[in-house]
Amino acid sequence: MNDILGKFLSIIITGVCYSFYNREIFINCAYYLEFKIKSKYYFITFIVNYLLFIFLSLVESPLTVNWSVFSLFLILEIRLIFNADWSLSIFLGFFSGIYGLIINMLLRTIFAILLNVPMVYFDSKIHTGGIGVITNIKQFPILIGFLITALFLKYSRINSYGSLQYLKNYQLKTNSICFLSIQFLVIYIYMILCLEIFSLTSNDILLKLWPLKSAIFAYIFVVLVIRYEVNIIKIDSYKKRTQQIRKEIVSWNKNDKRLFLDTYQDDLTHYYNRRYAMQLFKQWNKELKKGIICFIDINHLKNVNDEFNHTIGDQYICAITEIMKTIFKDQAEFIRYGGDEFLLLFEKGNISLLMEQLKIIDLKLKNISCSDKYPFNLSISYGVIDMNDFDGTIQEAIKQADLLMYENKKFKYKNG
Repeated sequence: MNDILGKFLSIIITGVCYSFYNREIFINCAYYLEFKIKSKYYFITFIVNYLLFIFLSLVESPLTVNWSVFSLFLILEIRLIFNADWSLSIFLGFFSGIYGLIINMLLRTIFAILLNVPMVYFDSKIHTGGIGVITNIKQFPILIGFLITALFLKYSRINSYGSLQYLKNYQLKTNSICFLSIQFLVIYIYMILCLEIFSLTSNDILLKLWPLKSAIFAYIFVVLVIRYEVNIIKIDSYKKRTQQIRKEIVSWNKNDKRLFLDTYQDDLTHYYNRRYAMQLFKQWNKELKKGIICFIDINHLKNVNDEFNHTIGDQYICAITEIMKTIFKDQAEFIRYGGDEFLLLFEKGNISLLMEQLKIIDLKLKNISCSDKYPFNLSISYGVIDMNDFDGTIQEAIKQADLLMYENKKFKYKNG
């Protein structure tokens, strides 16, 4: 009678411990899937799984069979209750099952070491001896294992490495779930095979250390696999974000360039405009830059506009600016200072070379003058100031260059 009562109490206590473990499994699944599970499913799955547990214990099936059947039932229940696909069901089932198996194996081994009994005492069969009575002492690591695993699964909803929350934060896609499911399956099979050691009758301490080592290895493996996959997701996310940032930078650069050109570029000649010149003057004055200033004015532009039209006048302007760009290339800052006035600012150079280049421009303009395309004389007047020999601001130097330009214009008009 006492024996029957003891077994009944054992079943009740173990059942209570298992109910905590079972509940945490399905709370975790609901939490990860963001699914509101009905309370009845906690009760139904507990009844089904615990009756299965009792049945397997009564028929004394090997631990390898017990855990294999348990994991299969767990995966099927997750798929049916949450309507999850197979890869997600396997992933969530093994996530809970692996930690349960690791803790169960650790406790069975620790009990065998502490009680100095063979590992076989913690198989599914009833054994005699070792601690002086006929007993099945495996119930103690089992019920303690259920409680510890339940606490561990509850803790896994906190953000930490190897936890469910850690995985949930990165919103695993199908390929990541499949990868983790395969890895979990491999380590689960390895752990189940390690359970065969509990069928051995040897009391060798080295033999007992094997499942201890295997359980620790399995836990480290699971954590590393999870971290590895999360790092892959992070790298992929960083790559996508980097590509997005690059696109945004290109877009910003284009917008900035467009804004800059709209603000500081002359639409007709594509030279910088007077507004840009004002900014440049401030910079030169601030940095006390010394260079060469060339003030250029197009001759007879008003006559061309009056005699022909402004379209022909614009062609006249463009012809001169193209020639200047060809001659000076990247030597100068090209600025359209007014309707027919231009500034060329040279940070480096010498007056003699510049004067020779201006004569070349005069010659080129003379060669294309009075042609079908340009039925009038094309010419420019210019004034040049070397600021290295000038004591004053750049604005004052420009005024001086402007005066020299008018002297040059008078000379050209006088001499035809």
